[in-house]
Amino acid sequence: RLFILKSDGLYAAGYNAGGQLGVGDTANKSSFTKCTVFTSSSEIKKVYPIGCTSGYTFVLTTDGKIYFAGTNNTGVCGDETTANKTSFTDVTQNWAGVSSGVKDIKVVGGTRYRDTADSGSKPSAVMLITLSDNTTILKACGLNNNGQLGDGTTTQRTTPVTPLNVPGGSVIDIAGFGGSGLTVQALASNGDLWAWGANGTGQVGDGTTTNRTTPIVVTTGVQ
Repeated sequence: RLFILKSDGLYAAGYNAGGQLGVGDTANKSSFTKCTVFTSSSEIKKVYPIGCTSGYTFVLTTDGKIYFAGTNNTGVCGDETTANKTSFTDVTQNWAGVSSGVKDIKVVGGTRYRDTADSGSKPSAVMLITLSDNTTILKACGLNNNGQLGDGTTTQRTTPVTPLNVPGGSVIDIAGFGGSGLTVQALASNGDLWAWGANGTGQVGDGTTTNRTTPIVVTTGVQ
C-alpha cells in the first residue's frame, strides 16, 4: 500500500483487507482514496505502514497524537480490543500515557507469514515514543509467540507493555526484522545494544538459537 499527502489530507491506495488504509472500509483501492479523520496535510507528521498483507498503519499528527488503522486480531492497536479498525483511531493515551503532545515515534513490527488459515494476519508492534520533554519510552503490543514484546512471556497483549530491563529513557533508536516472527534491537545512549525476540538462526546475536522473551545486552560500544 502507498500513502500520499495532498492539501486536504492523507490519501491511500492498495491492499486493504484489514482496513489498514484507514479509508473507512476493507475494499482494496486501485486509485488514491482519502483517509477518514484527517482534513489537512498539515496534520500529518509521520506515517508507518507495517506488514505486507493484512497489516496496520500508525500515524503521528503534528499535535502529537498517535492514530491506528488496520488488522487488530492480536490487539496490536493497544486499545484492549481485537476488532479491526477501518478508520484511524486515536490511541495516544494507550501507547504514550498522555492525550497529546507526543514529539516523535518510530514503529517496527510486522505480520506473520501468510497461510490459508488466517492470511498471515497476526501482527505485533514495538514503538519508541519521544515525549514533549524529550524523554523516551518503549512499548510493545500484539502477537508475542517468539517473545518479541520483550515482557518475559509469550502471551499476546492487547494493552502495550514495556520491554523488561531496557533502561527507561535511554533508548535512542530501535530496529526490527522478520515480520511478526520479530527480532528487535534497541540502542541505548551509552552504546549498549539490547536485543530480543525470534532467534532460531541466531539473529539476536547472543551466541544461541534460543528465542529471547526478555531483552539482553548483546554488544556494547555501538555508535
